[in-house]
Amino acid sequence: MTTRKTGGAQRATKGKAARSGSTATAARAAKRDAKKTAPKRTATPARRTGDAKPGKTTARGPLDLVRLHAACFSATRTPAVVRLPALNCLALEGRGAPESQEFQDAVGAIFGVAYTLKFSQKATGRDFKVPPLEALWWSDYDLSRLADPRELWRVPRHTWRWKALLLIPDFVTSEDVRAARQVLSDRRGGDPLPGRVHLDRIDEGACMQVLHVGPYAEEPRTIARMQASMKEQGLTPCGFHHEIYLGDPRRTASARLRTILRQPVR
Repeated sequence: MTTRKTGGAQRATKGKAARSGSTATAARAAKRDAKKTAPKRTATPARRTGDAKPGKTTARGPLDLVRLHAACFSATRTPAVVRLPALNCLALEGRGAPESQEFQDAVGAIFGVAYTLKFSQKATGRDFKVPPLEALWWSDYDLSRLADPRELWRVPRHTWRWKALLLIPDFVTSEDVRAARQVLSDRRGGDPLPGRVHLDRIDEGACMQVLHVGPYAEEPRTIARMQASMKEQGLTPCGFHHEIYLGDPRRTASARLRTILRQPVR
């Protein structure tokens, strides 16, 4: 049997990535750990808000990437086409189901690096809010083995591949990321996983996206509506299925969880 990478097989119900509370727990734990070893803020001359440089902390607080890139974090229940800019992010790749230990460990590592960066940048007067977790999903599975190639969520979960993502400000450099990885690894007794987190850039351009409200297991219904809308508009999917996890399953009833589903199109 030959296998092939497909930008479509990622449409399975990957939103289950945040099904267990461990994803949200990993983010909070990473924030606590990073804060403990954060450098103290250096003294900086007073600056009027109007004089602040783009991307830097102002009197209004840390840079809010969700507000800055509102189109990336807002969607309605009606599928719609949006055009998104190229953005910098932290990334960590792996393989397997979202409930696997590998994925949960990856979430802890990427949030750990993000919060280490946040507090190190805050010490220089360039604070930012760590945004919600995102993930790209795909598979090498041979779709011809499916009874209906459109039912991509039936792809065996162990064949799923993923790339966990967190957007970061443009002022964060590769050297900043390397330093944060080292700090986190040392804090974890030489853990090599933070070393796999790297600076990446995603440029999806035109995308179809829709807001899924409800349990992750019900994503196929929303995905089907998105696929139907693409067909009606003569659009072809390209690239990887993208999910943005806006809800915290530990604090939100499953019926009210919010997940943005996105598919690059052409």
